[in-house]
Amino acid sequence: RLQATCNNVTNYDSIEVVIRPKPVANMILNPVCLNAQPAQFTGTSTFFPAQWNWDFGDGATGNQQNPNHTYSQPGDYPIELLVTNVYGCTDTIFDTLSIYPVPVASIQAPTNLCFGQTSTATVQIVGGTAPYSQVWHNGATTVSIPLSATGNLNLAVQVVDTNGCVALPANAFFIVTGK
Repeated sequence: RLQATCNNVTNYDSIEVVIRPKPVANMILNPVCLNAQPAQFTGTSTFFPAQWNWDFGDGATGNQQNPNHTYSQPGDYPIELLVTNVYGCTDTIFDTLSIYPVPVASIQAPTNLCFGQTSTATVQIVGGTAPYSQVWHNGATTVSIPLSATGNLNLAVQVVDTNGCVALPANAFFIVTGK
């Protein structure tokens, strides 16, 4: 209620103020491996959300409630979500998204093997996050496997790091000479 007095005359006036609810923004982030799939973002909010404004932390933005975004480098990215409801009220929430590097696997083995010789093949892993698990073409899960040169050798190994990031399969083919 507003009261104004002028020349001993008092006037009263009132104005109705409507307090609108402020949205409460929330987001769901799941870390992903670089180049494996786009990061998926889930936005939620209370009190009639109408607009979603995402900042993906790498210079890119989005305006969908549940966008996808692909990153070009591994790292931790600051994520911001600004939600505006139907009344023009806003709320902002911040979080960090991890994009994990992918391991790279290669097979190391002797390049010259004579028939009947024995040796070993070893998986070499760079990048990603240790510890790693590996599975060879023959089901072995060790870092090295024995080789027995009784014919041409076709080797393959699949590597997964502690974050679940999968390396491209490493393959090697060796020709065994002299029977």
